[in-house]
Amino acid sequence: KLKAIMEGIYAACAAAAEKYEMPMGTSELTDAETIDYIYPGLADVSLKQQALYITMMSLNNGELSMVEVENEADAETVKAIFEKRVQNMVDGGAWYPGPTEIWTNQSRVKVYGNYVLLTVGENCDSIVADFEALVK
Repeated sequence: KLKAIMEGIYAACAAAAEKYEMPMGTSELTDAETIDYIYPGLADVSLKQQALYITMMSLNNGELSMVEVENEADAETVKAIFEKRVQNMVDGGAWYPGPTEIWTNQSRVKVYGNYVLLTVGENCDSIVADFEALVK
């Protein structure tokens, strides 16, 4: 279900590029070592599903990651992991002024029961609204 939610958001991006334009170089993370580097601690959480899309470039203008945890109590753990990712990017990981501004002001981490969302980019609030509609 989560994969369908993620693909639905990306399909909406492709169908309406003026509404959602994901950054160039955005791809899905599937390699365990890279996931652990980007989101330290996520491998220690029991997940039902994950869809982790990041910009694999030094000019990182956005990110869209969602997980469904096995136990609702773990949602706060994932929220903290995602918030740490945002803070790391704000503190220098985004490298350039433009991306640092995006990570500072256009990032959202939301929890909905067993679902956790991280979205970064100019359309973050619209993506949050779409995600809320899909998981409620």
